[in-house]
Amino acid sequence: PIHPDLGAELAYARDGDVLYLTHGAGRPYTAESLGNWFRDQCNAAGLPRHCSAHGLRKAAATRMGERGATQLELMSFLAHSSPKEAATYTKNAARPVLADRAVDRLPSTKTEQNVSNLMKRLGKQEK
Repeated sequence: PIHPDLGAELAYARDGDVLYLTHGAGRPYTAESLGNWFRDQCNAAGLPRHCSAHGLRKAAATRMGERGATQLELMSFLAHSSPKEAATYTKNAARPVLADRAVDRLPSTKTEQNVSNLMKRLGKQEK
């Protein structure tokens, strides 16, 4: 499957075109050279040091984990050969978000009675 944003960009290519990411004299990027190029662009934009291509991958994996992606799905996205690293993103997913989704699966759940709201109400009672 192709993400809709990528699909919209690819629609500009003609049928049969082959697309490559290249630099210099048409040389393909390696993982290291693409990461270095991205770092240079972040520096030129004045972004903090923690902004990186690797950081984007981690942020995307975190967002996917928070939306219920499985370890195998994250492994595929991250191109990892073991579920160990992908487990980081599923373990650290936003617990209240996942709890709300689990409660919403119950047949008689009302949206105003989700876990986040319950936690807020309990927090107010404790003060």
